[in-house]
Amino acid sequence: MPLHLPDVEWEVTRPFWEGCRERQLRMPRCACGEYVWYPQPRCPKCRADRIAWTPVSSRATLFTWTTVYRSFIPAHASRVPYVAGLVELVEDPQLRLATFLVGVKGITLALGLPLRVDFEPIEQGIVLPVFRPAESEV
Repeated sequence: MPLHLPDVEWEVTRPFWEGCRERQLRMPRCACGEYVWYPQPRCPKCRADRIAWTPVSSRATLFTWTTVYRSFIPAHASRVPYVAGLVELVEDPQLRLATFLVGVKGITLALGLPLRVDFEPIEQGIVLPVFRPAESEV
């Protein structure tokens, strides 16, 4: 697999990528209710191993962003310029995802901007979660 693609078969994150293929954002959550991000075998709060991948609302807010004018990853060169961002899922501010921001041309980006997930198929059957302003149309 080329270095620029995520390893969607890695056991630790496979449920995340399977959810993306099904157009559903999923995060690991312990039976105690705590989200466990980044994935790990035990809950950092209660130390239990009763963790299941759970669908989330797919809503987020913008935590930070940058516009990329020179891609260091050859596979993303055709996207330049693009906006990369770190988003906080509304379920828990500790659930942060690094992602592409799409549909933001002509929009003033600001901390806390409401976002929603969208899914972008790329090569080899991989589907990336990307985020767009909540007001924009798909």
